Amino acid sequence: MHWDTYMTRVIKSSIIVSSDPAVINLMTEILMQHDFTVTIEKSIIKFISSVLEKEINLLILDLDSPQGLHFDSIDIIRKLRPRLPIIVLLMDESLDVLKKLVPKGVFYTALKPIQREEIEEVIQAVIQSPRRNEAALNFT
Repeated sequence: MHWDTYMTRVIKSSIIVSSDPAVINLMTEILMQHDFTVTIEKSIIKFISSVLEKEINLLILDLDSPQGLHFDSIDIIRKLRPRLPIIVLLMDESLDVLKKLVPKGVFYTALKPIQREEIEEVIQAVIQSPRRNEAALNFT
């Protein structure tokens, strides 16, 4: 068999922006099972810097973090990486919050406490969505 017929494992990169240990632990575990490297950031400046410096394939953004992450951070990321899939985590799903998120092109919104099965399905959808793939990697 020729060398190029073997499938190679593609490592994908993610950033989790949260200070919630439950979110960080569960998301890290799930992402690593799907061959993502994981960077954990707790401040807006550091996570925006990470997005600029690295080839990121997925951003998990906990908007309920006490560091004051808010909707403006999504606008900044959209300007830097317009096709980057963003999963937003919230404590409650109010109509006002959803109205703010929809025009920002968020890939998925999940309520906390997050459910493993739900997030695994979303991660699979991100992997299988080539139009959202900012780093242009072939997810196979």
